[in-house]
Amino acid sequence: MSIIINSFVGLIGIAGLYWGGDFFISGASSLAKRFNISPLIIGLTVVAMGTSAPEFFVSGIAALSGHPTLSLGNVIGSNIANILLILGIVSIFHIISGNRQLIVFDFPWLFFSYILLLIGVIIFASAKASVLNIWLGLPMFCSLIIYLYILYRKAKKEGEAVLQERLEIDAVDDTSQKSIPIIFVLIVFGFSMLLAGSNMLINSAIWFAREVFNVSERFISLTVIAFGTSLPELVTSVVAAAKKESDISIGNIVGSNIFNTLGVAGFSAILAPLPVVFPAFWIDFAVMLGASVLLFLFLFLFKRVSIKAGFLFIILYVLYIAYLYNTRII
Repeated sequence: MSIIINSFVGLIGIAGLYWGGDFFISGASSLAKRFNISPLIIGLTVVAMGTSAPEFFVSGIAALSGHPTLSLGNVIGSNIANILLILGIVSIFHIISGNRQLIVFDFPWLFFSYILLLIGVIIFASAKASVLNIWLGLPMFCSLIIYLYILYRKAKKEGEAVLQERLEIDAVDDTSQKSIPIIFVLIVFGFSMLLAGSNMLINSAIWFAREVFNVSERFISLTVIAFGTSLPELVTSVVAAAKKESDISIGNIVGSNIFNTLGVAGFSAILAPLPVVFPAFWIDFAVMLGASVLLFLFLFLFKRVSIKAGFLFIILYVLYIAYLYNTRII
């Protein structure tokens, strides 16, 4: 009976994260319009938080509630799932192609975010562990602000339509004027659903890790929680691919990974110290980095992610999950 209850709680939590993020972003976008804020600024802020809102809330709450291992595991697990699982699934049905902007601008920022995380881990490392704290969190979060500012300047130079095309968030394109009470309800209701969904998913995942599967919180954060918080990326990428907007599909994935690493991990480290255990971190980090390099090479050498590459990505993801389960590395 407990399994059924906790499964239901976990599913409700995932649903709460998905719909809560949608309501919250819709309300925030509408509020910005009411105060005549530029669509460009709305696009940048909505896109930055949109699909990564579940990761942001889950990791932040986990850090504050005494389960900081879930925070970093959720970030790394989501980044791996975004590339190997989500982009793999999407590319099976629609060939994904990249553009020069992605290669020369976004990917360097993605690898920079990984390097910054790695440097922090090394600096604060002891013999068998490391602790990421505010001294790393602040530079990471500030780096995200710099990335968004550069993107803002580029978009202003190239025209707001370019940003709209690259990021395509429905809330930005919605021209209907919502009343202040409706906007208030959307924001409060969405925020409440994000908080409740985060708590429900975390509690359910911890219970399954301890009582059913006898696995570590790290394993649950890298798999179940990571997949649950990556659902918005999956939906956005599938919809964009169906519209034959492959630039948006892959741009959504790379941008989300940048925000996860710099924003979510950075902000979580500001809220509470995040423990990093060796050698588990090196394995997870290597898979995350390897997946990103593999994606970069496909786009740089072949200009696309084909159906065969999509199957390869999914196979690699399954092998990684199987390895995690079989080794039970804490």
